[in-house]
Amino acid sequence: MKRIRKARRKAKKRGKTLPKINLDDYDMPEDDGQADLVSDDDSEGHLSDSDAEEDSLTPAIKSCRQPLWVLPLYSMLGSSKQSRVFEPTPAGARLCVVSTDVAETSLTIPGVKYVVDTGKKKMRV
Repeated sequence: MKRIRKARRKAKKRGKTLPKINLDDYDMPEDDGQADLVSDDDSEGHLSDSDAEEDSLTPAIKSCRQPLWVLPLYSMLGSSKQSRVFEPTPAGARLCVVSTDVAETSLTIPGVKYVVDTGKKKMRV
């Protein structure tokens, strides 16, 4: 009887596979604000040193940009801030809600594809 239980437990452990979450699996729309980086103040049309430096940093900034809309959710947070998780996200961004285990189990947020439980708990000392 014990062998059967052990075999079932091993089979359950082997059968569990977790989904792979890829946060880079979508396209980001081009940012209209990039046009504001070049200043029209220079009447000769030449870029100053600071403008040239900004232009060289632009590709690096684009590659490091994290298109996540990160919002907290916990019981002591004000109700107006809690309700932000139900509002539509900005264009081109994904919603990432960092919440406590109580908030995680007590409500449903539309559009959520994955829930990642970190296993952290609030412990009173």
